Parts: sequence; C-alpha cells; structure tokens
Amino acid sequence: MKPIYSLWVVICAMMLCLPVSAQDTTTSKDDEKYIKKLTRLAKRPKNVEEQYQLAECYFNGDHVVQSYVDAAIWYGVAAENGHASAQNDYGICYYNGLGVDKNNKEAVKWFMRAANQGLASAQFNLGYCYEYGYGIEQNYSKSVIWYRKSANQGHTEAQYHLADCLYLGNGTAQDYVEAVKWYGLAAQQGHAEAQYSLGNCYYSGIGVDQDYSSAVGYYFLAAEQQHAEAQFSLAHCYYNGLGVDSDYAKAAKWYHVSAEQGYAKAQNRVGMCYFNGHGVEQNYSEAVKWYRLAADQDFMMSQFNLGYCYASGIGVDQNYREAVKWYRKAAEKGYDSAQNLLGNCYYRGRGVDQDYAEA
Repeated sequence: MKPIYSLWVVICAMMLCLPVSAQDTTTSKDDEKYIKKLTRLAKRPKNVEEQYQLAECYFNGDHVVQSYVDAAIWYGVAAENGHASAQNDYGICYYNGLGVDKNNKEAVKWFMRAANQGLASAQFNLGYCYEYGYGIEQNYSKSVIWYRKSANQGHTEAQYHLADCLYLGNGTAQDYVEAVKWYGLAAQQGHAEAQYSLGNCYYSGIGVDQDYSSAVGYYFLAAEQQHAEAQFSLAHCYYNGLGVDSDYAKAAKWYHVSAEQGYAKAQNRVGMCYFNGHGVEQNYSEAVKWYRLAADQDFMMSQFNLGYCYASGIGVDQNYREAVKWYRKAAEKGYDSAQNLLGNCYYRGRGVDQDYAEA
C-alpha cells in the first residue's frame, strides 16, 4: 500500500528527479494464478475492493509486472464506483502523469471526491493543491480548511502544513501558539521538518516560552533524520553553549555533517572551525576548501572569507586578483567588511589598477 501522504512523497521524488526503482519483471505461477483470480473478481461491478486491490498490485508490482497504465485503469474503475482510496490514488496518477496524461484539474476532481468522503490523505492532497494553485485557483483559506480536516485525523503532513499556515498567517489569522501545537503533533509522529520548526519556536520563544534545552532536543531529533538545517542549528547550540554545555568538537561534528549535504552556511562554519582550530585541528587548506564550496553557492560570508585567505596567503598562494574577485562578490551583496577591503585594494593597487576614486 502507498503511504497516506503519497502525493507528497511522489512530488518530492519528482522534484529530486529520482529514478523509478527497477522492478522485478518475473512472476511465479502462484502470482499468475492470484492475479487471474483477482482480475476475474474485479470485473464484477460490485467488487469495488477487488478492483482497488488489483490497481494496487499493478501500481506496486505485487504479484504482477508493474504497470502504471493498468493501475490507472483499475483505480479509475474503482474510483467511478465510489472507492475513496481509489479516487485519491487515481488523482495521484493524474497529478504525476502515471499511466495517464498529467492533468492537475482531473487530479483535483478526484481528490475532491475522496476528500468529501473523509479520506485524510485526499484532504491533505486537496489542501496542497489549493495552497499552490495546482489544478485549481489558489486559495489559502480553502487550503487551511482541508489541511485542518486532515490534520484532525492525525495526518502528519497536514499537521505540518497547517502549522506553517498558522505560523505565517496564510489563509488564517496568524497564531503562533496554535502553530506550535500542530508542529508538536507532527513532530511527535517523527516529521523532521516539524521537529526543526518546533526547535526554532523554542529557540526564539515564538508561541512558547523560550527554552534552549527543548530547542536542542528537537534539533537533535531532526538532525538524526539528516535534516541539514537542524544539524546546523544543533551545531550552533553546541558552539555557543545554548541549552547544552559548549563543546567545539560536537559543534564541528554537526557542522560537518550538515556541510556534507551541501548546506552553504554549514560549509562556511566548517571552514571557520578549521581556520580557528575550534573542535578540529587547525588546517588552513581545509578552511579554504570549505569556504570555496560555500562561496561557489554564492554565500556572502564565505566569499569574504575566501577573499581574505587569498589576500593574506593563508591556506592558499597569495593572489590579490583572486582576493579582489571574491571581495567584490561579497561587497556587491552589501557586506561592509568586504566593501572596506575592496576599497583598500583599489587604494593600494593590489589586484586591480590603483584608483583612489573607486577606493
């Protein structure tokens, strides 16, 4: 069976361009016998559950070679016969173009039918379509209505999205206290983004009394699920002794884990740890390596730090032209220290032609 938040999972997979996993193209005689029997039963108009089960088999490749086309056909049959889960899954097929031509309006139609039957996953899917204007006119108020219906049934993604709407005041009055409530419910179900968001609320005292220890606890839960921003925030707490004893080694560890996921702010901090020898052995070459990774992602602080290393010949051969290049990138973003040092380069003619006016 697909998870209850199947639309969200498929959306994320498609955004990440994940390939469809290879399916087993062989079936046993017992599988063939099972599918023949199920197909025979599914062809009887009243056997809606068998129609849905057959669609599931084709969708997941259970007992039969996976076929989104056949899955969509049988989801459609069961959906027309009023099966709520089939209606939702038929909508998912249309939303993602699985076995049918992609058609968001048709997807919304089937999500609506299933949602009106009280199916939590369909209510979430419909709310999501309203929030982002997929297949229907964008309407934040209606998205909140459907998220709330789904969230009240314990749907984790709906709880998280409802919390976000309440936090931002999208489609409803801004209410930090209620946002914290729903972040908390989703967090209890292991939702990493909700755990991170709840940690932020405790860190900043938004909707709840400020409590660094609780913030650290929720950051840790999300960090353990490979949430890069939570890993960074956890490292920040260890570095500064917020909610935990200051520990540069643990800070460096979590900065590094986050940085390895490509998070630019963490890459910059790893560079700083190596530059200053905080939690790791001082290593200027490593510092430059991490500054460059973040600078290449257009992170202002790293562009300045990299420029400084080039200007000073720290961890890299001294090169004023490269220093100017990176100072300029940071300066154009409004970083005053970069503007000051770039001006100094023009004043002294280092890496650029001397130009007092430009300085």
